[in-house]
Amino acid sequence: LANPTYEQVCRGETGHVEAVQIVYDPEILAYETLLEMYWRQIDPADSGGQFCDQGTS
Repeated sequence: LANPTYEQVCRGETGHVEAVQIVYDPEILAYETLLEMYWRQIDPADSGGQFCDQGTS
């Protein structure tokens, strides 16, 4: 499915996952600070998801 709806993705029917796009402004936040915040929250080695989005559903 090329362009699934959010509801289809949430039902696990498509093989897609949720993602986020961040618009970064270095005048507001230093890049190093952004990375520090990211790495405190995310485990890139965990293919099962992050936070409450763990598992297959």
